[in-house]
Amino acid sequence: IRNGLSRQQVEGRTLAEVFPPDLVALFGPAYAKALSGEKVVFEHQHQSTYYQQHVVPVRDDQGRIVAGMVISHNITERKLAEQALSEAKEGLERRVLERTRELVDARNQAEAANIAKSAFLANMSHEIRTPLNAINGMCFLTRRAGVTPQQAQYLVQAEAAGEHLLRVISDILDISR
Repeated sequence: IRNGLSRQQVEGRTLAEVFPPDLVALFGPAYAKALSGEKVVFEHQHQSTYYQQHVVPVRDDQGRIVAGMVISHNITERKLAEQALSEAKEGLERRVLERTRELVDARNQAEAANIAKSAFLANMSHEIRTPLNAINGMCFLTRRAGVTPQQAQYLVQAEAAGEHLLRVISDILDISR
C-alpha cells in the first residue's frame, strides 16, 4: 500500500487519487490493459528507486473485470547488482581486448625476431663457411704442391681444425633452426 495508506483507503480510488501525476502517466496505459483483461509487467525508476510493476485485472465472482490492481516490488538492489555486473563485464571485455592486442603484438615481434634470426644465421653461415672452405682448400692445394713432411703435418692439422670448425658451425646452425 502506497504512502502508508491502508487497503481500504486505496480500494475503489482512481490512480490519480493514489499516485502523483508522473506515475499516473506511467501506469495509465498498463492499467487500461489490465481493465481489458491483460496482465502487464514493467520496470521503471522513480527518483533513486527501481520498481517492477505488475498491473493485473481484478475479477468479481462472475469473472467480470471490476478493477485493476498495481503490485509494486522494489528491485533497486537487483538493478544495482545488474549494473555492477554489467560494468564488471565491460571492464573484463576491455581487459581481454587489451590483452589480446598485447599478445598479437608480442607474437608479431617474436615472428619478426625469428625472421631476423634466420636471416642473420643464413648470412653468418655464408660469411663463416666461405673463408673456412677457402682455408681448407688452400691447405689441400699447398700440401699437394709439395712441402716438407713437417709442413705437410701442419697443413693436415690446419685442415682438420677447419673441418672441425665447419662441423661445429653446422651443428650450431642446425640447433638454432
